[in-house]
Amino acid sequence: MTTPLAPAPPATNGPTPAQRLDAAEQQAQDRIDEALAGVAAAGITGVALLGLSGAITAAVLAPVQTALGIGASIALSGSNRRRPRDRQLTEQRLPSPVDTDVEMVLLDAAGRVDAAEDKAAELERVRRRLYRLAVTKIHQAASAGTLMYARWLGLGLQWVTRQDGHACIVCATMHGRRVRPGQAFAPPRGPGIPKLWAGFQGLPPAHPNCRCRPRVVRT
Repeated sequence: MTTPLAPAPPATNGPTPAQRLDAAEQQAQDRIDEALAGVAAAGITGVALLGLSGAITAAVLAPVQTALGIGASIALSGSNRRRPRDRQLTEQRLPSPVDTDVEMVLLDAAGRVDAAEDKAAELERVRRRLYRLAVTKIHQAASAGTLMYARWLGLGLQWVTRQDGHACIVCATMHGRRVRPGQAFAPPRGPGIPKLWAGFQGLPPAHPNCRCRPRVVRT
């Protein structure tokens, strides 16, 4: 994934990072809906789904690029340090490319659609899987942007869980944890905590559809 130049920090009276990420999620969902509408109208088949790979990838990738910039602005707006001149800004890649993840979902979905008696219901399940993928990639990108700039600024990170009453035991356990500059979060351990998602690589999200994010802190 190509890393765009990070935007300037948002105005203090503008949308919060969570609101901006919500908007990115909605953009992805709207574009996924547009792509799937064509399949629903023309006939729901596995071949038709596979033909949407490019359109779905584009639908997810644009909000992911936006989220990367949102993550960068989280780091920049949370720091009053001077921008270092002797430290290079290095790219933080996502755990897996967007197009690869989209292709995996569609390949699996194509076989299920062809075998399903209720193809409309199966298409709806595909829609939900693509929504979940989009949310996950958007928040991976936001975390990557924050880490990239936090590392450049020499700042640590703190795990922030959205307090909306729906946090799982993993995210609730991670809330407030801090790591030093350049370090990754260790997975939580303890009674009742399940084995962590294989896609976790030391940054939020902790699981698919997770909306946790990091913020910069001095450690």
